Amino acid sequence: MKRPRKPTISLQPKTANIVQLELDESALSELIAGRGEILPSLPNARDNLAVHRFTSASIGSLPVDHFGQLLCKPGETFADKHIDALRLGLIQVYFRAAYVRLYAKATQNQIKSARAALASLTNAIKQLDDVSPPRLRGLQGMLGSPLDDAKGLSESNEFHAKCLQIKLDIAAIPMSLEQAIEIETGKPKAAKSGERKKRLRILVEILADWWKSVTGESLAPYVHAKRLDHVLR
Repeated sequence: MKRPRKPTISLQPKTANIVQLELDESALSELIAGRGEILPSLPNARDNLAVHRFTSASIGSLPVDHFGQLLCKPGETFADKHIDALRLGLIQVYFRAAYVRLYAKATQNQIKSARAALASLTNAIKQLDDVSPPRLRGLQGMLGSPLDDAKGLSESNEFHAKCLQIKLDIAAIPMSLEQAIEIETGKPKAAKSGERKKRLRILVEILADWWKSVTGESLAPYVHAKRLDHVLR
């Protein structure tokens, strides 16, 4: 029997609207328990490790596997397919949470640092322009060397030419950075103020939403203050 090809699943920041994982229950069933692996490329190494464990561990070997029996329909016998469905759902939770964090609004410190960088870049362009002879700066420089430069005070030299090229190379960067800041600061504020949600909080909230959509039962979305080593994070 030909071994199935290992799919590589990457999280690329193409659009904030696509929040899904293109795998179904039957596909996962063919991959788990050592028959194949999902090799994700998520921003967080712990997410990658968790997804890898869900696909590479044998059936029933993970502590979380026994929760698969809660996916059984009335009168249905607990089987491997329920563990498959549980693991697929958990993988989707990790991917969805990663997307939420990826497109989360920037922190105030990030915006502050970006604005400081914008100011530095703008100043750098101004300083590079000052390398030019006085009569070759700004709009005057676009007209070329003046005809009345008998002493050669407005002549360019090699160093000036290099600095001019560097200025041209970075001229578009401040505009792009300013646009990025405007877009980011224009995003709507969160409904609730307070500290930015961290990875585990987002994971648990998305897990609660997924669990309710599958079972119809509510799951209290909270995170223990004291983390336990035996809990899969």
